Amino acid sequence: MIEKVFVYGTLRGGGKEAFVKGEMRSCVAFPTIKLGGETLIKGEIVEIDIDTLLEWDKYEGYNTENEKESLYVRRRTRTTEDVEVWIYEGETSWRLSTKMETKANTYKW
Repeated sequence: MIEKVFVYGTLRGGGKEAFVKGEMRSCVAFPTIKLGGETLIKGEIVEIDIDTLLEWDKYEGYNTENEKESLYVRRRTRTTEDVEVWIYEGETSWRLSTKMETKANTYKW
């Protein structure tokens, strides 16, 4: 099964240009989006298989069993072009900043 994902940060590269409405934020060294509002955020739509989507969940710190413990939450939304996509939504908060700093120190970039 192929899934469409809107990407706007480190996962960008080679997808079809698209826009969602939301608020672009930065938390530590990582971009985040809070959906809603009227600001257009530019990104890309990429098509990936379900196994890759589950790997991206791990990369983005999405805990499918406990969203409250996630760095980002994977949600369904529609682009301004009316394409249904998954998106990783984040927020800025002290808790998120602390978790992201830990994540940044864990990965070998």
